Amino acid sequence: MNIELYYSATEIEAIKAKAKEEAEKYLKQIYYKELKDNGGDKAKAKITAQAKARIKYQKVYDTELINLKKLKEKELIHNFMSLAIAGNEEALNTLLKAGLDIDVRGKDGETALMVASASSNVNNMVFLIENGADIHARTINETTTLMYAVTSGNIDAVKLLIEKGVDVDAENDDGNTALDFIELANFESNEIKNDIASLLLGKTITDKGTEKSKISMMGCLIPQVIIGIIIFQFINPNLNNIILVTGCAFILLLMRNSIIDKVFKVIIVFIVAWYLIMPKPPEQVETANQSPKHTETEAFKENKEKTDDSKKPNKEKQQTNEIKVISNNPDAEALIKIGNNFSKQNKYDEALKFYSEASILDPDNYYIYHLMGSECINTGNYKRGITYLNKSLSFKKTDKGYFSRALCLKNTGKYKKAILDYTKAIELNPNNVLSYIGRGETYIRFGGIWREALKDLEKGESIKKELYPEDKIYQYLIDRLKQLIRLHTKLNILCDKEKRLFLDILWKYYTNKIPINYVDDAKVSLVDCSEKWGFTTEEALEYVRFVNSDFTARNLR
Repeated sequence: MNIELYYSATEIEAIKAKAKEEAEKYLKQIYYKELKDNGGDKAKAKITAQAKARIKYQKVYDTELINLKKLKEKELIHNFMSLAIAGNEEALNTLLKAGLDIDVRGKDGETALMVASASSNVNNMVFLIENGADIHARTINETTTLMYAVTSGNIDAVKLLIEKGVDVDAENDDGNTALDFIELANFESNEIKNDIASLLLGKTITDKGTEKSKISMMGCLIPQVIIGIIIFQFINPNLNNIILVTGCAFILLLMRNSIIDKVFKVIIVFIVAWYLIMPKPPEQVETANQSPKHTETEAFKENKEKTDDSKKPNKEKQQTNEIKVISNNPDAEALIKIGNNFSKQNKYDEALKFYSEASILDPDNYYIYHLMGSECINTGNYKRGITYLNKSLSFKKTDKGYFSRALCLKNTGKYKKAILDYTKAIELNPNNVLSYIGRGETYIRFGGIWREALKDLEKGESIKKELYPEDKIYQYLIDRLKQLIRLHTKLNILCDKEKRLFLDILWKYYTNKIPINYVDDAKVSLVDCSEKWGFTTEEALEYVRFVNSDFTARNLR
């Protein structure tokens, strides 16, 4: 660090004078002591005393510099941050050449790049990044540079940071991501807000006009598709889907870019209203009055059919595409239905794209965000799933919402928060078997609280026997939790040190992380441990599968 960055020449001279004065006083004091210690040898005493006086000089000089630096550093950082806002690259460059750390922190841990991001100064952001500013830096409360940029409402600042590779899903101490900060920003228009949301959701916006026209076209075409299908159903209710789609496409082809398109918009509302109020045939009325409510059991049965290859039911994936979607926006509901079809085909990323479009058209619909969170669970992106489920629960508290978020929290190692969410789900729906089972498993992972896990097991099993006596998937999940509790109580006899060593060896052996020449030794160790403590290697391995969150996350996708 160049000392002139902090001190003027006059101040440095004053410090040197004070250090010299202190050293001379010390020299006089120490000389006579050294003379005595060296048996009256004046030459030797002088050399020794002068050496110690030089050390004294340096100590005083350094101490005074540090004290003065502390007084001026706050002012210097403030000036540096101010320059980052103002965009004075020349002044910034002068400070950097003088040795100032480009990532110097303010009182809350903010950097100059964060300040520039919050002030929408993209040119200054580029300058700082090119000169080595840390785009991944965080404040005291873990706020990221991207979060600062989002609050500025400047889409170019957000786009720059995403292109540079910042973590879009990073969370602060409150568990909020950059997407959550959109609600804190003061945007000039909803268009900017939607564009930034789209960027954070993983879509690239190359041209605002193009994006706007796409949304506009979507809003125009979707009602036409819906009305076209209605018209064909009136013509012949027995037409199959292929003919319906072909007919709708033909109608759109004729209407696109024509004057009929404009007239059509005017009569859409009347046609829809007419269709809804017309008397339906008995079969149609019966179908319309049926409530498509699905229990968690039915959802998991559908999930099992989708995963026949594994021959093992999967309790974690959420099936949401059979639940009735309620939206006041017909365009949004149409997008949701398209997303549901992709989800049925296990094309979760494609489904998420359509749900994201729907959330822009109907931003206050809690269920859309629940669907988005569920797709993140299906792909194993639990952190992003938490973000969407936070949004969903902010609009409406549901037991399924809390259950899904608990699932995400559990798979990211946040067991305490997961237990709280499972508890809230149970409070909203005391018959939620899955929440009892999930909380029981989480108790085991969160410090081996097997007694509480046993209570949840008994409660979940009693509800299952009463309400779902024939449900095989619930029975499988209950049996799995029983096995987990049994294995934990067996392994609990080990002291912590022995248990950690044993499980570490076992996990490395299972995941083939032990070199080949050590495999035989590892097998011997496993056999010895099993014989010593009274359980088989297979039992211990099953326990490791349960308690290791990484393994669980992989096998539940």
